Amino acid sequence: MNDFILQLEGMEFAIIAAGEGSRLRKEGFNLPKPLLPLHGVPLIERLIRVFAKEGAQQVHVIINRQSPELKTFLTHTAFELPIVLIEEDTPSSYIVLPYWSKAIQIGPPVV
Repeated sequence: MNDFILQLEGMEFAIIAAGEGSRLRKEGFNLPKPLLPLHGVPLIERLIRVFAKEGAQQVHVIINRQSPELKTFLTHTAFELPIVLIEEDTPSSYIVLPYWSKAIQIGPPVV
């Protein structure tokens, strides 16, 4: 595990949370997927806290403008590191990769 952590130093961290959530809505879930709780903690919060623990200096989060609940959660939750929000209108999370690459001004993202 320590070798993996050393490889993460200096890397940019990003979370793509810009999907519409249409499949979950069809199943009766009203929350955006990143806000679904796992043992009482929203999925996106768990991931951000893991990134912080592993040395991230900040986390870029790409969200859909049609998800005000997610924006509110991310802007009103106290995390151990800064959250850089990127808001886009997208029909799918896959479309946001070019936005992420431009936002952090480095080469193409590694997924």
